[in-house]
Amino acid sequence: MIVHDVEDLYWYSKDKPVQHLFFRGFSSNIYVIDQGDELWQIDAGTSPIGRPNRLFKWMKEDGINPDILSKIFLTHSHLDHVSGLNFFCNIENLPIKPILYCHKQARESLEGALSVTMTENREIAEDSGYPGLVKVPLWLVEFGAKYAMGKMPEVTPDQTLEDGEIIKGQRYNLETIHTPGHTRGHCCYYIPSIKALYVGDLIDPECDCKPPLNLPNADYDEFKNSIKKLLDYEIEYFCMPHAKRIYRGIEKNHELIELALGNLELAEEVTIDLLKKNSTAGLRIKDFRGKFPKRIWNEVNEQYAVGFSIIKSLMKRGKIRKEGIRFFYVEY
Repeated sequence: MIVHDVEDLYWYSKDKPVQHLFFRGFSSNIYVIDQGDELWQIDAGTSPIGRPNRLFKWMKEDGINPDILSKIFLTHSHLDHVSGLNFFCNIENLPIKPILYCHKQARESLEGALSVTMTENREIAEDSGYPGLVKVPLWLVEFGAKYAMGKMPEVTPDQTLEDGEIIKGQRYNLETIHTPGHTRGHCCYYIPSIKALYVGDLIDPECDCKPPLNLPNADYDEFKNSIKKLLDYEIEYFCMPHAKRIYRGIEKNHELIELALGNLELAEEVTIDLLKKNSTAGLRIKDFRGKFPKRIWNEVNEQYAVGFSIIKSLMKRGKIRKEGIRFFYVEY
């Protein structure tokens, strides 16, 4: 579907034709930029229920030729954004294999498969008494992820990107904005000439501007700094991977960014208040369940991850003492 008022930008919804089929096919939105003699794609989505083939069908219906897809830019290497690479990077499906771009810090997790991410998160969880992840066998986690979103692609990025690096196109240039927090190698991409931002999993306006801290290795400080970086940009088109629409308007999108920052600050206030109220017994990660607004962080794993990410931030500031799996606030 063409983006309103911008004839060269296309948006393909994660919910088309369905969000999932028997819990298979969960995906991110995919965005395509028509550069005239080539197409650039943001993220790859997932491979189950024939999503990549359907994407090519929809592109043809929109009057663009998928055979000239030449570049794919990844916001990060989580499975719902990359398993479609199994199709797009297969020379049998395209005349020429597209050049694959990602931030240099996303390369390791992309090449190391799902087990790299899960192993890191499990080690953090085991050391900190983080509920859930330690008890579930890794093979079962990988099986569930593969069923829902497809297998991790066995690909190597062709080019890695640095913060501020600009890739020039015939019609539009694309600026790389390194925005760690959700993952270390997370990136947003910005088209200066039309003020379009592909935000990745940095902000989710569908959940009251949620910063998606949803795994033990999420970094609160990096998330906050990354969102602040966006305040330096004029954003007319806010393109997100899990939203049901594109958010338009520079002032409106600036407000969305401010709201996301406010949500992080609220979460820090809640965490410190809980720590102070439990100063004698200490606080466990599982004690965060239900403590943060569910209109923002509506999943149980997010409730744990938000609190834990702030605990880690406070530890770096010398404000937390850890005893086993309990955390105590240090008053000065």
